[in-house]
Amino acid sequence: MILLLHLLFSEESTTITFLGYVYEHGYNGNQTFVWLILCYFQILTYNLIFLIYSERRYRCALLLTIFWITYKMFVCITPPSILEEVRAVLFCTALTLTMLLVVIVAKKEKRKLWTFKFSKYKFDFSIALVLVSLPILDKISYFIPLGTLELNIWGYTLTARGFPDVYSLIACLFLKLFILIPLLLFFFETKRWWRYTLLPPILLAVFQIKTALNPNLEDVDAYEFLEASPFLFLILVLLLFLSNAAYYQSKMKQLYQGTYDRLELAIQKRFRQREVFLTKSKDKWEAMKNEQELNDAELLQLKQHLEQELQKQS
Repeated sequence: MILLLHLLFSEESTTITFLGYVYEHGYNGNQTFVWLILCYFQILTYNLIFLIYSERRYRCALLLTIFWITYKMFVCITPPSILEEVRAVLFCTALTLTMLLVVIVAKKEKRKLWTFKFSKYKFDFSIALVLVSLPILDKISYFIPLGTLELNIWGYTLTARGFPDVYSLIACLFLKLFILIPLLLFFFETKRWWRYTLLPPILLAVFQIKTALNPNLEDVDAYEFLEASPFLFLILVLLLFLSNAAYYQSKMKQLYQGTYDRLELAIQKRFRQREVFLTKSKDKWEAMKNEQELNDAELLQLKQHLEQELQKQS
């Protein structure tokens, strides 16, 4: 729902005033600029969550996506007047942040997921190729001339479908794919109960792609929430049920853990007392041997005492 915030901004104005500072971004309007920033923020958030919580080796391919989106966000928020001069700096900054993330993840996982054998992980390799292809295909779309209303691709004619040109349509679709594909992979991979919280953004991304491909609709990321609201309500009910079940399961787990800890402590205490008694008896026996004054009465008394204590400790 964070994408709906762009509707609060003007479609005509190209400047944003914040704390007395006037920022001019060079896009068609504030609504487009804010929408683009929110899309980048959404993609980075989902991909970072996927990268942190995933346990599959193909998740390392997300680093390329994170780097590419971070770089595009820096380019987006940089004023057009100085963009060409600082483009290399933005590239290095995005690369540095991505490498820092690599170090953090490698340290967290102790590099156990960084070894790769193609013969053993063919599926992971295939998914990694899909994730890597997204930034590459997005870069290829830059070669589409601005203002193109129709594009012939291998016999298929792609129209602008309500967008200013074909490039804007493809750029919008790729932004949605940057969201949809990682979320689908993460949803089917993770076994945690909260994976169903990924269904609302997946559902909204599907509706947003449907809207973008509809030539009769011009407003993208505006009314999809209303269209998907019946499905979102069902997902909300499911999440409430699952969260309630997870709460009671957590309470039962805490109860079992507490019972186990108390039993373990009692057993350790009992065996510790037995070990102390045996140690003392051994020391007494050694002392009696050193005195060399053993007799049958003392040995019998010591034996009976040992048997009685061992019965108590058993």
